[in-house]
Amino acid sequence: AKAKGKDVVSLENQLSLAREKIIEAQNALEDAKTRYSQAAGDPDFKASFKKVKELVIGVAEKVKGAHRALADVVSLIKGLGVEMPATTTPATP
Repeated sequence: AKAKGKDVVSLENQLSLAREKIIEAQNALEDAKTRYSQAAGDPDFKASFKKVKELVIGVAEKVKGAHRALADVVSLIKGLGVEMPATTTPATP
């Protein structure tokens, strides 16, 4: 699209935002994994697990935010009038 003279600044900005949100979600997931490992060794597992559960809810929200940002990227690409490469669907076992 850029080579064809299309203005892709907003697309590049949105893609950068999507990447940031993906990294945030990955970091939150790693934090939740660490906290779960710590909770597993805690004598009061029930209370510790409750905190981990709250973290996991936050991870889910971050994943949803990343998904929305990627959906916005796709919409911007479609708005450019450029064909996107075909995607392959994995075979089901």
